[in-house]
Amino acid sequence: MLGFAITGFGVSTVFPFLFSAASKQGSVSLASVATLGYIGGIAAPPLIGAIVNGSSLSVAMLFLSVIALTMAVLSSQSKMLKKELIDN
Repeated sequence: MLGFAITGFGVSTVFPFLFSAASKQGSVSLASVATLGYIGGIAAPPLIGAIVNGSSLSVAMLFLSVIALTMAVLSSQSKMLKKELIDN
């Protein structure tokens, strides 16, 4: 539970930067980021449940870890986010 709390805190602190960086690119970018974020929030629980049902809870947790690591690597490559963090 502590790991989930720490992960949630880390993700929730980065999310506003995503909206800020997207808003500087225009309204279409902001709408795209918001839409993908909300789709992920709606689609993730059934997807994780299907993974647990098809295999095990360990595999589902591994899936979440891989997704979180992928997000971290991709976000570190974003020049917009780096510029946004430096400006603030």
